[in-house]
Amino acid sequence: MADLVEPGERFIVAKGGRGGYGNAHFKSPTNQAPRIAEKGEKGESRWIILELKVIADIGIIGMPNVGKSTLISKLSNAKPKIADYPFTTISPVLGVMEIEGGNKIVLADIPGLIEGAHMGKGLGIDFLRHIERTKLLVHVVDMSLPVEDVERNFDKVMEELKLYSDKLLLKPQIVVGNKRDIVFEEGKVESLKGLFESKGYLFVAVSALRGDGLNFLRDVLIGKVKELPKDIPREKVDYVPQIRPLRVYKEGEIFVVEGDEVERLVSITIFESEEALLRFQKEMRRIGLEEKLKELGIREGDTVRIGDIEFEYKEG
Repeated sequence: MADLVEPGERFIVAKGGRGGYGNAHFKSPTNQAPRIAEKGEKGESRWIILELKVIADIGIIGMPNVGKSTLISKLSNAKPKIADYPFTTISPVLGVMEIEGGNKIVLADIPGLIEGAHMGKGLGIDFLRHIERTKLLVHVVDMSLPVEDVERNFDKVMEELKLYSDKLLLKPQIVVGNKRDIVFEEGKVESLKGLFESKGYLFVAVSALRGDGLNFLRDVLIGKVKELPKDIPREKVDYVPQIRPLRVYKEGEIFVVEGDEVERLVSITIFESEEALLRFQKEMRRIGLEEKLKELGIREGDTVRIGDIEFEYKEG
């Protein structure tokens, strides 16, 4: 229905009912003292789902257990829960990285993604949506794994982003190779650097645990964020309120009438007033209700239900 981004933004999801007209509204040259008035309309009511999307400059993504939580704790003031098992982080963790001039960069540690996340598997779409708000993605990979496994896990995460929304693949992204302190194979870091740079990504090797390479990574992130637009990404929403048209059907022996206009007319009509009742009947003919009832075979004395009110049908 709406995408609220800036502080103070508002969107009406349910309107209050309009007040009914008094008898003065119905005065005419031929009727100076009308004995007719309206009740106020009912206000709208509906169930809605609110989705929170974290607003951060940088989103840290990757498979579970690659060291995202350790990385954000070292780069910022975040204090995430850190342990060696999948989904230690079960909600996005925000951290603030202080930079020169009193400015700040907000980082979000997005919980680990797995195959099927776009369909809700694991922590799934509950956290994929937070990535939509970020300006830059930092994709963390575990360099202690075999090179083919590092590439396979990277591709799995990228596929989940694509299946959720093609737009996520358009976001600027750098790859951070973590756990450099336990990479002992000669030339492995250089091999991974060449692999990801061939895919078009800047590659930075670090050890989040020991702090190796974090100063360089911090400088890279600051530079990248400064290059990006300051506007918060906003989802384009083309919301068109649904208007229920006139619908007539039989439910057992009762003729049921639904539709926004007809239900509004019922809610505002004071049926104890003869003038109001005549006006109501005129409006029902205008919107074609009587014709539809006759098409369904209504007869004198049959019951018609509109909203919460039941009527006995009379011809004429």
